Amino acid sequence: MAAAVLKYLPAQPSDDACRAGDHLSPRERDVLFHLAKGQADKVIARNLGIAEATVKIHLKNLRRKIKVHNRTQAAVWAMRHLPGLCGKSCGSV
Repeated sequence: MAAAVLKYLPAQPSDDACRAGDHLSPRERDVLFHLAKGQADKVIARNLGIAEATVKIHLKNLRRKIKVHNRTQAAVWAMRHLPGLCGKSCGSV
C-alpha cells in the first residue's frame, strides 16, 4: 500500500518538510517511529508507557508540524523524510 501512496508524493522532500522534521520533539519522533511500523494508538501508548490520549495529542501535533492530514500520510512522510528514524524495521520504500 505504501508503494501506491508514494507514487503520488514528490520524489524529493521540500525544504519546509525537512525543517518541520527538525522541529519534532523526541516524543513525537518516538510516536512517529511506532506509527511508521503500523502500530495502533493503543499499542503505541502501551509501548511508550503513556496514555492513548497522549499519543493522539502527539499525533495531532506532529501531523500539523509536518503538514499532513492523516496517519497514513504521516507514516509515508516518516519513511520518505526520516529514513534513519525506523531503519530496516519499517520495511523498505
